[in-house]
Amino acid sequence: MKIAHLVLLCFALLAATVLASRVSRSDELPPNHFWFTQELDHFDSLNRESWKQLFWVNDTFYKPGGPVFFFLGGEAPIHFFDFQEVSALEWAAQNGAIYVALEHRFYGQSNPRADLSTPNLRYLSSELALADAAVFVDAMKRSDPRFAGPWLVLGCSYSGALSAWFRTKYPHLVVGSVAPSAPVWAVWDFYQFFDNFAQQAPSSCVSATQAATDKMTLLLQTSAGRRSLAAAFNACEPFDSDADIFNFKYTIVTFLATTAQWENPGSSPNGFQMTQACDILTSSSDYITNWGRAFISLQGIPGKCTSFKFSSFLEPIRKTRLGNIDRSWWWQSCTEFGYFATTHGKKSTIFFPDMTIDVVNSWCSKMFDVDGLTPNVNWTNTNYGGLREGGSNILFTNGVRDPWHTLSINQSPSVGRNVIAVTYDAAHCAPMDAPDPLDPPSLIQARLTISSWIKELLATSRSDA
Repeated sequence: MKIAHLVLLCFALLAATVLASRVSRSDELPPNHFWFTQELDHFDSLNRESWKQLFWVNDTFYKPGGPVFFFLGGEAPIHFFDFQEVSALEWAAQNGAIYVALEHRFYGQSNPRADLSTPNLRYLSSELALADAAVFVDAMKRSDPRFAGPWLVLGCSYSGALSAWFRTKYPHLVVGSVAPSAPVWAVWDFYQFFDNFAQQAPSSCVSATQAATDKMTLLLQTSAGRRSLAAAFNACEPFDSDADIFNFKYTIVTFLATTAQWENPGSSPNGFQMTQACDILTSSSDYITNWGRAFISLQGIPGKCTSFKFSSFLEPIRKTRLGNIDRSWWWQSCTEFGYFATTHGKKSTIFFPDMTIDVVNSWCSKMFDVDGLTPNVNWTNTNYGGLREGGSNILFTNGVRDPWHTLSINQSPSVGRNVIAVTYDAAHCAPMDAPDPLDPPSLIQARLTISSWIKELLATSRSDA
């Protein structure tokens, strides 16, 4: 028996040594930031290449035996999401948790390859990102007693979807998921993005937008009219080709529609962006000039013009340098998710009706030099479930102002899987932001619901252990 115990101890020490070798630090990293050695392709047993993935740890609130709150990074460097982790850190403090955030491959400093060339981007997918997280969690659980407690996975927006999918795919690794503003339904033609503005903006703003669109449609037909629009929107140069005109329309419409996504409480310029834009748009009867003023003040950089040439949009995305997160996200959009905002849908539009899916999708081939590149949204939804998400212990939250709520779970399923849907009168990822004096009651209640749900979930997981 003693020999058997000695053998088990030796194996345990060997495993700890091997796991510890996957975690490293380097001088250029801030405190509490580490590298984790990952495999390049978890689904190819013949590929043994590896790379280093960034993660950071906050053990300020940790109490022995406490849970692990695990934030999955999304389509940006890991610390871009700091403003969306305020509530998550508060929930960690309430539960004596250690907090861990993992950067997504091909964003920030976590780069599996030397550049973002198209052949290298075959290693960028949500499936590989989820596998990265699974390998990481499994290793960390066995490497340090602080990580031995129950893990709760969190995210927001795309990483909110990752959070829900992670719980569904790897339920043995985490006890539950908090998934704010999670677009779990992949759609090729995301016409709801633009339609949402017409549904959420005040009627006076909708009417002003429609009037401005109608007048701009006429102005775009002449060189003199295009020059007047270039002046109104502080364009760097004239736009006369069909591609440039399309890009002008798409840029200013995307700006206005996106303000609904950020109709969250807060002071100017960041808070209530749709309200700010609509206040400017309806400040006089010169709606085109007003739209230009709103665009310049809320979207543009003060003192700098905007180029509406299609090449000015396309060429930066074609650059393969590391850190080009726009290229990384467009790759995922063009291969997995779509999410292409258009005005070519089943509903009427207050915007230019010719911003169709065939034009937007054609950009994928131009960006990545792959003929006919189209996102395989059918497989994405088959793989993850889409709106028929089949996981358990998942809490979805969505703001009714947010265009992305149309791709998420907004009603709790009737089956008893502890899948909860909470909605509130604000927009994107608002429960994750710092509380604001202007928060509506429904948003305040959403945060309280998340907090109590987490406590109940952790209590149940401990009693079942």
